[in-house]
Amino acid sequence: MTSRIALPLPWQRAVSVASGLRARRVFGFPGETAEDRTATLDLVEHLGTRGAVTNMHFFMPLPGTALAGARPVFLSEGVRRRLDRFAQQGILRGRWRRQEKISRKWVCR
Repeated sequence: MTSRIALPLPWQRAVSVASGLRARRVFGFPGETAEDRTATLDLVEHLGTRGAVTNMHFFMPLPGTALAGARPVFLSEGVRRRLDRFAQQGILRGRWRRQEKISRKWVCR
């Protein structure tokens, strides 16, 4: 029996060509929900089982941009652990942890 993950339609196409795929995702956008994160993590894991590698970033409210004053939604420890596990498995890369730390400093000024 195979298990299926309910994915949004555009991602269903990506799953069929996942081997060698390099995806980029960003966590922490204002308004992001726990459900959004779970779906993203499930997608990263699902694509990773098919040979894809995801480069993860964290939202940074850069000065001079339209979202300069926006407040990021910071990661829970459980999400961080799952991202770390994906990195150890080789299906996730990126500087998301450093970017989150920088975002936290900017917001807490």
